[in-house]
Amino acid sequence: MPVTMKLLEVIVTSPDEARAAEHGGADRLELLRDLEVEGLTPALGLVEDVLASVSIPVRTMVRESPNFSIRDDSELRLLRHHAAEFSKLPIDGLVIGFMRNGGIDSHALEIVLESGGGSRATFHRAIEAAADPHEAIMQLTRYAQIDRVLIGGGAGPWEARIARLEELQRIAGTRLRILTGGGIDEDALALLANSELLQEFHVGSAARDASGHVSSAQVAGLRKILDSR
Repeated sequence: MPVTMKLLEVIVTSPDEARAAEHGGADRLELLRDLEVEGLTPALGLVEDVLASVSIPVRTMVRESPNFSIRDDSELRLLRHHAAEFSKLPIDGLVIGFMRNGGIDSHALEIVLESGGGSRATFHRAIEAAADPHEAIMQLTRYAQIDRVLIGGGAGPWEARIARLEELQRIAGTRLRILTGGGIDEDALALLANSELLQEFHVGSAARDASGHVSSAQVAGLRKILDSR
């Protein structure tokens, strides 16, 4: 059986953090601003600077409020604008996710995806607000542009979360990749790396040092855990 390389995605907020993550062995970056509210849309100039600073793939957050729903039409227009602008750049994809009444806001999702001009997309942890995660995953498989779903597997110990995440990956089949993220530390990553179904991992604080900035040494430590499995 061929060995599949585990992929490490790191959250970054600046060119310096992007370079540190790449130097440490990150495979892909998620670029955003305002990490304390789980990420909002970065400025266009910042996206351009980060793309010029690294050679690994970069996905950019498109989110304008610290929740998973869209407040009004003006916010939706702004999201469409950001998606259109980012799609003109050599990004790897967008990071989006909109919920309404316990389900995916398909209207908003389709509008933003269309504005992205064919850009691939990660549906972020908004999916954890879904009343039925299984149904939400099935719904997302119908969108050709969406190829990743970022999700943490709910509450409880990581052994239980891993079982739930593996079940979601089985439901997603080959159409979507489950991108595991949400409170991953070194111990959790060591457990996750043993899964044959889960192949991609998304880290934030685990890649940061005591100063709160992405550290190439921290990322290298995470990379080593994945490479040793």
